[in-house]
Amino acid sequence: MDLLNLVSGLLGWRRAQAAGRALSAQLAANRNAFKADLVRAREDAGLSREDVAERLGVSVEHIARFEDPKANPRLQMICSYAHAIGAIVAFDVRPFEGDKVAKQAG
Repeated sequence: MDLLNLVSGLLGWRRAQAAGRALSAQLAANRNAFKADLVRAREDAGLSREDVAERLGVSVEHIARFEDPKANPRLQMICSYAHAIGAIVAFDVRPFEGDKVAKQAG
């Protein structure tokens, strides 16, 4: 392999690494915004954590853990929580296009 091919390969790898980090950052930002939207919907509905816990038959601590931005709840819990607060959850999947997608999501 000549030096030009080696350098070209390394540059491609570095771009791929940077794109992977950007995608991970965007996914984390989207997850955090989604969780914040759920909490805001609960608050807008005039419901406390206690109200939601009672509706779901779980502890208030369970709801607090669910609402923690670091939590990674299962899809079923997300849907149950949304139902309990009178909200719907809509999903969309689109290709990651760097800054273009970040601006659309924000």
